[in-house]
Order: sequence, then C-alpha cells, then structure tokens
Amino acid sequence: MLLLFVPLAALAQPAPPSAIPDPGSTVTLSPFEVRTEKDQGYAASNTLSGTRLNSSLANIPASIQVLTKELILDLNVTDYEGYLNFATNAGRDFSDVTGLASVQQGNNQIRIRGFTGAAQTRDYFQSITRSDRFSIDRFEVSRGPNSILFGIGGPGGVVNAGSKFALLGSKARDEVRATVGSWNNRRFEADFNRELVRGKFAMRLNGLFEDKEGWRDFEFEKRKGIAVATAWQPWRTTRLRTNYEYVDTRQLQAMPFPVSDFSDAWVRAGKPLASGPIFELGTPAPAGTQATFANQLRFAPQVSPNAYRYGDNAVVDANPTLAGAQRVRFFDTLTGPNATSGGTIASTIAGLVPDSANLSGPGGTSNNRYGLFTALLEQRLGPINVELGYNRQEDMWRSNFVIPWNLIGLRGDANRELPGYYLPTGTLGATPPGQLIPNAFAPNPFAGQFYIEGNAGYRLQRRVADNYRATLSYELDLRRRSQWLGQHQVAALAQRAEDEFYNVAYNEYNTAGRDNTLPVNNAANVIIRRTYVDFTAPGGVRGAHDPFSTPITSPGVRSEFLSAGGAQRTFNRTDTVMAVMQSNFLEERLVVTFGVRRDQQETNRATGSVLLPNAEPRGGTRTENTIYTAAGLTSFSGNTRTFGAVFRPVRWAALVHNSSDSVRPVTARDLLNNALSPQKGVGQDYGARFFLLDNRVVLGVTRYDTDNVNGIYDPISTRTTAIPAIAGIYQAFTDAGIAAKYQFASLFAESRDNGNSDGGGWEVELTANPTSRWRLSLNYGRADLQLSDVGQRMAAFLSAETPFWQRNAAVPYLTRNINLETFIRTRDGTPQRDFATNPARVSDAGQYALDIITTNNQQEGQSPLQHQRKSLNFFNSFSFPKLPLLGERCGAGFGASYRSAPVIGYNGKTPLYGRSFVVWNGMLKKRFELAQKRALELQLNVNNLFGEEDILPFAATAAGVNRWTYQRQRQSWALQAAFTF
Repeated sequence: MLLLFVPLAALAQPAPPSAIPDPGSTVTLSPFEVRTEKDQGYAASNTLSGTRLNSSLANIPASIQVLTKELILDLNVTDYEGYLNFATNAGRDFSDVTGLASVQQGNNQIRIRGFTGAAQTRDYFQSITRSDRFSIDRFEVSRGPNSILFGIGGPGGVVNAGSKFALLGSKARDEVRATVGSWNNRRFEADFNRELVRGKFAMRLNGLFEDKEGWRDFEFEKRKGIAVATAWQPWRTTRLRTNYEYVDTRQLQAMPFPVSDFSDAWVRAGKPLASGPIFELGTPAPAGTQATFANQLRFAPQVSPNAYRYGDNAVVDANPTLAGAQRVRFFDTLTGPNATSGGTIASTIAGLVPDSANLSGPGGTSNNRYGLFTALLEQRLGPINVELGYNRQEDMWRSNFVIPWNLIGLRGDANRELPGYYLPTGTLGATPPGQLIPNAFAPNPFAGQFYIEGNAGYRLQRRVADNYRATLSYELDLRRRSQWLGQHQVAALAQRAEDEFYNVAYNEYNTAGRDNTLPVNNAANVIIRRTYVDFTAPGGVRGAHDPFSTPITSPGVRSEFLSAGGAQRTFNRTDTVMAVMQSNFLEERLVVTFGVRRDQQETNRATGSVLLPNAEPRGGTRTENTIYTAAGLTSFSGNTRTFGAVFRPVRWAALVHNSSDSVRPVTARDLLNNALSPQKGVGQDYGARFFLLDNRVVLGVTRYDTDNVNGIYDPISTRTTAIPAIAGIYQAFTDAGIAAKYQFASLFAESRDNGNSDGGGWEVELTANPTSRWRLSLNYGRADLQLSDVGQRMAAFLSAETPFWQRNAAVPYLTRNINLETFIRTRDGTPQRDFATNPARVSDAGQYALDIITTNNQQEGQSPLQHQRKSLNFFNSFSFPKLPLLGERCGAGFGASYRSAPVIGYNGKTPLYGRSFVVWNGMLKKRFELAQKRALELQLNVNNLFGEEDILPFAATAAGVNRWTYQRQRQSWALQAAFTF
C-alpha cells in the first residue's frame, strides 16, 4: 500500500492534469509542471512523480512524500541531509561513513526502506550535483521500485529536488532571507520573480551566500550560488522554460568519528620511554611499543625544517664511539587489538582528545563547483502536449586529505632521542667510512607526547552529464459516450543520457635524492608528515599541519604529488523509452495506473594512460586514461513495469495497491575486476488512505514487500584490510619464485560483491490541519530487512584458491602490513615481535583474511550493518492571534526525529545493536505586516533542543570489540529574518 502526503483542501476536487486556461490570464497550465502555490501548509496537492504528468497525489498508487516549502522553512533545513532527517523510512546512508569522499563530498548517500544507493534526480533528470534550499521549491521522496520514474535505480526509491522555475501569472511575492546562528553561521538568500511581459515572459533570480563554521576544530563551509530561470510563452500553446544554476563551495568537514587507538597499551603502561636507537646497543621495546626500521622520509616542521629518515634497516655511521656502521631503529606505539583502523573503543585515548578535536587539521579541505542548465520546450497540439527537454550538469571536486581516514589517531613518541636523522644530501644509505651523520640523535623535546602522521594527498573528480528527453501526453475523455468508459491520460517518453566520469588520486612522494632503484611512486619514496599535538596547554597544536601550505625545502628533497595508479575515466550512455497510462473511472472512485519502460546502457572504461615524465626510467605519475576501446565496453538492457490502483468506495477512504520493479546495471567490479551482475528490485505496496474532517486530516497506512536481487554487498573491512592481505599472499609467491594463478596487481582493491536482500515493513503518514491555526506532519516507518547469499564472488574465489595457499603455507610473507602484524601479535601473545627479522607466513595472512571475511559473512540471514528498523518524525506548528509580550501574529512549533538502535555488528549469528536516539527541535516566529503589502518575519529555530550529544556506537565485530563511534551534531540555533514584498 502506498502512503502519501495528500492535499488537505484540494483533494475533494483535484485539478485535472490537462492543460486548461487560467481565468484572467493568457497563461496556460502545463501537464508537465507542478505549481507549488497549490500546496497548503505541509500538504502538497499534485506531483509529477507518479506518472510524469501533473497528477493529484490522492490518485497515485505509488508511495510518495512531498516536503513542501513551508515545512522546509519551518524545519530550517537547507540540504539533502536535513530533508532526509524528516523523510519517511529514509535517511543518510552511514554504511560507508568512514570513507573520505562521502564525508567531504556532500554526504548524499541515501537509504530508503533500509536499501542503500537510492537514486537522486533534479527535475526528474538523474542528478550528479548537490541541491540547496535557495534554488529548490520542494523535495519529493518516492519509496520502493518505480518503473515509471526510473528503470535504472535501486529498490529503495528515488528522491527528486524540484527547481524554482520562473512563474507566469503568479502572485508569488519576492523574498530576501538572512540567517545568523551557531558557530558564526551567516547565510543570505534572495528570490525574485518578475513577469517582465504580462503573460508572455518572466524571469526568476535566486542567490545564495553562506559562511559558517562547525562545532569541531577547523570546520567551515563557504558557499556562493546563483540560479537564473526564465519562462517565455509567445503563444498560448507554446512555452519555453530555462534554468541555469552555478554553486561554488569550499569546505572542511571533519571525519565523523573519534580518534583511532594507536597508543592505548602504551598509555596504560605509563608511557615508558626507550633509549638507544642504535640497534646493537638498544634496549628491548618498552611496553605498548614496537621497534621499527622503516626507512621512509618524514617531515616534522616542529622538529626541524629538514626532512629526516626514520630508522634504517641498512647501515649508517651514527655513533663515533662504535666502529663501523650501525643499524638504526626507533619505537612506535602499537595499534590496539580491539580497534582496527577506523575507530576506537579505548576510553583512555578517547578521554585524551576533546570531542571537538579534528586531528586532520586545517588542510583537509574540499572544493566543489557545479553548474547545471535545463531547457524545456512545450507545445500543445489539440489534445496532445509535447515537451522537449535538455539538461546538462557539470560537477567538479578537489578533496585534500592530510592523513588517510583509517590512520587518523593519536600515536605516542616513546623515544628519548629525536626519532630520525638527517643527511645533508637527503639521501639514504651508508655514509662514507669515518663520516658521521651530523646531529644524529639529539635529545627529543617531544618524548612522551602524542603525534599524528600520514602521507598526504588529494583527489580530483569531474563528471559531466547531458540528458535529452522528449515527452508526449494525450488526453482521452470517453465519459461523453458512457460514464463507465472513464477519462484517460497517456504519456510516452524517450530519453538519452550520457555522462563521463573522471577520477584520480595523488599522493606526496620524494622525487629527488633517492638512492633506491624502485619506481618514483613506490611506497619507499612516500613522504610522511608528522605533527605533535597538545590538547592540554593553551594554544597547543590541535591538528596536523597543512601540507598544502607548508612546503618542504630540505636539501636533496623534492616534494611532488604523483598518481600511482593513473586516472580512471568512464563513459555511460543510457537510452530509455517509457509509456504510462492513468485511467479515471466513476468520478475518481477508481484510478488505475500502468506503465512499462525499457532501458539500455553502455559503459566504457578508458585506457591509454602514459607514464610521466618519459625521461624517468623508474616511473613517475600517469596521465589520464583517454582511449575508449571495444575491450572496455560493457552493455546492459532491462525491462520494468508498474501497475497500481486507487479504489475509493467512499469519498473519505481509499484502498491502494501498487506493484513495480526496477533494474540497475552495476558498474562496480569484483575481486578479479569483473563486472557484477545487474541489480533488480521487485516491490508490492498495499494500503489505505483516509480523508477526514473535510480533508483537513489525511492519513495513510502502507504495508510493503520489496526484494533486492544481486544488490551490492560492500563490507568495508574486506576491501580495506582482507584484500590487501590476500594480494600480499600472491606477492609472497612471486618473491619465492612460485608460479601462481594471480599476481599482486591482479586483485582489485576497491572491489564489491553481490548479495540478495528481502525487505518488508509498515509506513504511516499523517498530514493535518485540525484547525485553521494548527498544522501537523507525522510519519512512521518500520523496515524489516534480511540479507542472503552475501559475498558470492569472494566465496567462489576462496573455494578455488585456499587449497593452493595451504600447500604453500610456510612461504615467508615479506610485505609489511600493520593490520596483519597486529593480528599476529594479539593471536600469539607476542607484542614485541619484530617482523623485519621474523616475518609472517602465508598461513598467517590467509588466516587473517579468512577471519575478516568470515566475520563479515555473519550478516548472512541477518539485517545489514547500520540498519535501523524503526523511525519516527513529526513536526507541528501553531499560530496564535495574540501572545503576552510578543503581541499579534506569533507562531510556535516543535517536533522530533527518532531512530531505533542500528545493527553495529554480529557475535556469531547474534546481531549487536548500538543505541537509539531522538532529537527534538523547536521553532518560534513572529510576523510584522508593513505598508504596501510588505512583511517581515522573524523565526528562531533550535536544533537538538535538549542537547542529546552522546557518542553513539557505530560498529563492532564482537561484543565490545572493534567498535568505533559516530558523533552527532551539537545543539545549535538559527535566527532568520525574511522580508517579503
């Protein structure tokens, strides 16, 4: 059943979707346009989401929620995350929240009915850009598979942002809105609509300026945007609408979890210090630390303006009292066994870092520029309406990462001497006999303190999409012949969508003074930047230094950002044909909707990158892939259909049924870089709707059943820790001269896998105007979701390859892997094991990888990670004729959003749950009527009214093990002043 936000007043006599003259104006209403002036309070009347034609929400069988402009303003939400916090059975997708890109690039990961990867559209064109309130009229969430709206999409549904188009014959008033709020929030919005030629030509201008900070260190967001729309109607039957938008955003978003545990054992041991970096004279590693001979170059501007070497498994002449050269080691604190990369459970470490800390520092910025252009030409030919549409979107990102997200955490310096030595030439290796390293091991002023470090880099992404669409509608009214024959609307659509995506990552390397024969972009040549932090002293350093504004001028060192893997370039072309018919019988007592759709898609991955510089025999960076070949081409086609009916035996109640499916090709690749199987969603909705108190109260109840076949199964720990360990096994075979079916480079580190899921649940939506001064919007969702056949490709791979690993179990595993080493130390109870002299074996790596995969596969037959079964949102507002002190024209509102405890892990087959939470919000407003029909409205919003700011458990692989947490937004306020004229 389908649950809808239906009109409160217009339901009794819904406007027909045909184009009819507007009395008193030459403007003709379009079957391809929804005018939001008909929305009443929190209730919308019409939508395009059900049939691609302007239709009454009461007559659409699909489950569609519309967040109207008034509700959006009362809630004071400005972006996707804010909208989704109030959407029915939906929300942000946190399954990949620790991925850097999802945090830095808008967080527009959407989960509907428990299914991830919901489609996003802008004016019903596939969207690749962010959407902000300043240019959006309404926000629509269509739940469940919907063949009419999209064939290529996930089973959860689709969200559509409707742009503010220019309005002809509109009485809408211009508006200027200014906002100030918590953390220096300053926001300015402007909306001007002018009918320059009455009934013929209108222009609408929307502008945005925003400058705000965040509650965590270094956070900020600066955004500027402009949107220009026109509407030209030279004749009553012809109209051209255009919309252009450009937004420039520069921001820094902190990762949404506390620090990782890289030093808890050392802290608990009392932070012991070691002496003797010379290996031959050195003491055993202090408790909670390990000895390292890593020879990577490090740069710590607090220590020295020169880069230095951190240990050396070769030999150097460092001590004048010792004959010959020596090996140099230093000591690192151990990664906690209960906290793999990505999070912490260690209370001691969490207590050392303020909640507001952002260890990545001021350098983790991201810049985004996007532009879009839409043109819609409509022509009416008798009972036929034709719309020709074109849409272009360009989206560009640069995301800086100071430290990889899984390495953000406190490390302790257990060295009494400065950890590293500096060679005047910047080279590594044995010094000439008798020539000592200058200032080799001075006292360490930072001994016992904490630091953070990592290899810096940045990512560039660019996507360009072009959409061409033709839509035709036809109206057939057979009621003149017989009331039983009804009234019908038919629409047909043909569309071509093309998009090209470019993605490349760069990391910082030393390209000068090398004394190895490895490629320039080999891990041995990376530059590690270190920053010592202090949260106790006033003015202490609270985050990593910015590598993009702190150059390295050390002799013999040249810092460059290189691309080790080259740029990825992918081109997609999708052709779609669709037909839909909606039939109205017996004066809307029965409305039937039927639609079919076919999609064909081709995807081509470019090749042909070139290694630069050409004169560098050991390799440098790679150019962009530019050559599309038949070998890189994959194709897909799929058919989908929709059938639904709304039966209204009495005017105040209706029974609803909708059956629909969706299909989506999956561009993700498996472990062996093969394309995954297409994803298919199949859904059934059943329900009832009630129109009470003369349509002032509209209630819907829905029961749904949705299956997802060949969905993307994406356990992060498998691809970030297990697959690198597996790839290392094949490197071990290569090192040992053993022929194997695969090589290190054969395995795709960013792989995904297939899995199925079965979903079902209940949804309730209530929209009400019980009195002329009271408005209420409430929605409840319960989503039951169960996974099956998870990790199909990985299971087949392991079944084929594990026997070969077992036959070669004793082969030395020489690739250094900190996660594997932590696993072995914990398993064997050998915290001081030196893997440089006592390396791991293939058997160790195989057990480690299998343990991770087995743990992930505990999801079989269970709800997926981060699934929240129940959600509840409500908001109501009141207007008062007069209040003490405040006077006339005052309003108030309050509401809340509740989410049940998410699944954060599994203990065997027993799900582990986090914590439920509820966030309350409040609103006050006062309106001042001014001369000449002008008005000023002041509005105060308080988000998280009762300061619920606890840290929430996010993930666990066993009870109390491997847990990291997500930090919720702090309490905030915003004061808006809106001037309308």
